[in-house]
Amino acid sequence: MVMCSDLLLTTPCSSGTDDVDDDDDDEDKYGTDVSNLCYNNYDVYYPTYHHFISYLLLSSLSVFVGSGVQLCCMCIATLTFALLGLLSPANRGSLITAFILLFVFMGSFAGYHSSCIYKMFRGILWKQNTLTTAFFYPGVVFTIIFILNVILWAYGSSGAIPFGSLFTLLFLWFCVSVPLVFFGSFFGYKKEIFTFPVRTNQIPRAIPHQQWYMNPIITCMLGGILPFGAVSVELYFIMSALWLHQIYYIFGFLFLVMIVLVVTCAEVSILLCYFQLVNEDYRWWWRSFLHSGSCAFYTMLYAVWYNLTELDMTDTMVICLSSHLHSS
Repeated sequence: MVMCSDLLLTTPCSSGTDDVDDDDDDEDKYGTDVSNLCYNNYDVYYPTYHHFISYLLLSSLSVFVGSGVQLCCMCIATLTFALLGLLSPANRGSLITAFILLFVFMGSFAGYHSSCIYKMFRGILWKQNTLTTAFFYPGVVFTIIFILNVILWAYGSSGAIPFGSLFTLLFLWFCVSVPLVFFGSFFGYKKEIFTFPVRTNQIPRAIPHQQWYMNPIITCMLGGILPFGAVSVELYFIMSALWLHQIYYIFGFLFLVMIVLVVTCAEVSILLCYFQLVNEDYRWWWRSFLHSGSCAFYTMLYAVWYNLTELDMTDTMVICLSSHLHSS
């Protein structure tokens, strides 16, 4: 945290000025050549959508950010209610119900932030962007649950979700969440567009050859290690509570772990974007999201490792039934 704050406060050209003082020291106290930040100043906010694929990627970034804000608000609200004693950890049904209802009611935050970022990218297809925000992430989750439910129906299991419950989920999705996403998008598009601190070149600078360690795959994989390490210990107890039918009580400590995770993800993204811009690579939009977002990849690997080492489940039917019961 100290290093991140020091870089933000002492980096040249951080104020967006146009002048570059050649007499200043070209290296910071960490031995990094920061003069490239000044010469790359006008390309930092270049949107890089010179063809349709790049524009589609930046548009999808707004959708991912909006869905992430929705999930983050849901987690904060749920943990707050749990800390206040409004949710009993012994009653898992109330916790799952709170997750679903809070996710639905936080749809306005997803629409607002997604529309603000999409407008910042000078997007014009606002209806398509709002619809994608409203249907993409909930659609993926519902599709996975529905496929697991079909498998359970095929096996004749009593653990399958009844049709009435699925219809209730669809009602909450289409009649509550989707209108709230459009409601938030309305205010997001009415908001004034974000003004960049410096002007953006019409023709971007050529990006020089990057070192092997600045490869996007390497930086993204390395960026997720630190956030995952910050929550790996607590993740073991959460997995045990989910799969081994244990009761999880320490919501206060979980809230602190979530704060540490958010702060760590922010600092990792800032530092890696800083080193990327120092190397005159202004394509930081998606990388700023993936640098710390790769923590989810390590979490998935940890879940697979936990299934193979701690649980005695080898049959496909048993795995589908357990996954379905803990997600419904």
